[in-house]
Amino acid sequence: MNDLTGKAVAVKKRYEKQWLGISGVTAVGLGMINNKPGIIISIERDAEKMRALIPADVEGIPIEIRLSGNLSAL
Repeated sequence: MNDLTGKAVAVKKRYEKQWLGISGVTAVGLGMINNKPGIIISIERDAEKMRALIPADVEGIPIEIRLSGNLSAL
């Protein structure tokens, strides 16, 4: 694991519970954003409102908001 990947994992662990507590956030995961490790936050709706609540990066790790709709397990 490289330094940026390790940092992305640590940032996700620190903020995941907070982000999942925001109404409309369905998942928080790790992925590549512009060829760098980042955090992907999946939401049900209203990406503009979410961008006001979730910054574009945290501690130098990029955050991408993706509209996923409602997720449910089978």
